[in-house]
Parts: sequence; structure tokens; C-alpha cells
Amino acid sequence: MTDPEGVSVLIADEDLRYQAPLPGDFGQHEFVESEVLRELAGEVVAEFFEPREDWQHQTVSRAWASGDITVLWKLRGGRALAKCMLPPALARYLGAKTWLIWVAADHAREGAYGREKLSAVLHHELLHVGIDIASGKPGIVPHDAEVFAEEIADHGVWRDDLLPLVMACRDVG
Repeated sequence: MTDPEGVSVLIADEDLRYQAPLPGDFGQHEFVESEVLRELAGEVVAEFFEPREDWQHQTVSRAWASGDITVLWKLRGGRALAKCMLPPALARYLGAKTWLIWVAADHAREGAYGREKLSAVLHHELLHVGIDIASGKPGIVPHDAEVFAEEIADHGVWRDDLLPLVMACRDVG
């Protein structure tokens, strides 16, 4: 779908399987598992990570295949829509997976997120899965650039880390 300004937008689909759980579905817990969310993450890995042979994408593919990534719904996200994190060492010792990705159910409900938007969210969070090159230990990959749209509009591509972002936006169109 395209909005009046010609920008491509994602709209919620009609498939109820992708609706975020309601607060009552969490019981007394802050997180709940979802087979549908897990399957969708697997589809994202298969489509966007497995075909690419670079180190970072293959790290995600291997971590997913080995079961080192857990995907959950979180009751409330606060300011965050989703997050990829490394659980504390004690939690990993007690059996937690290496990486934990959660998606905020409240934000997903409010935004009427369906399959396409959830795929985009999971893709974003999976891009954070990585290995610290210096230590060889699991790590979190930072964003390519921290930037405001206004900053680029007013000053152009003034930092080297902005160029790949601007080129990707031009390619999308």
C-alpha cells in the first residue's frame, strides 16, 4: 500500500494468528512464548539470513539453527517496540538461550501489527545477533547509524556511516 505522499507502508493483515496476545494471556508473567512468533522468526532467518554468505548473516543462521535464540512476546515494552539482548550469565547457566528477542505486545496491538510488520521487527532484532570479534563471545551488534531524518535533510550525508543508510533508502525508493 502507498500513502498519499507516495511512501510505501505496511498494513496489518487479516490473519489473526499474528495478533499480539492480550494482557490476560500473560497471566502473572511478563513474557510468553509463541509458536507463531517463533515460526515467523524462522521464516525471516530462512529468507534474509541463510542465503547471504557474509559472517554476520551466517552467525544468525547458525545461532538460529542451534536453538541459541529465543523469541518471546513481552507484556509491555515501555519506549521499546522490541529488543535483542543477552540474558545475564546466571540465566544462561540455568538454561536460558544465548540471545533473547522480545516483541512488545502492547505496541504490536496498538500498531495493529500483522505478519509483515512483525517480520520487519524480527528482522531488525535478528540483525543485532552477533559475536564480539575481540573476545569471540556472543554480543549485540549496534545499529549501522544513529541519525535523525531532519539531520540528513538539512546537512546531507555528513558522516561516513550515513552513506550505506542513504543508499539503502534510495534503493527502496
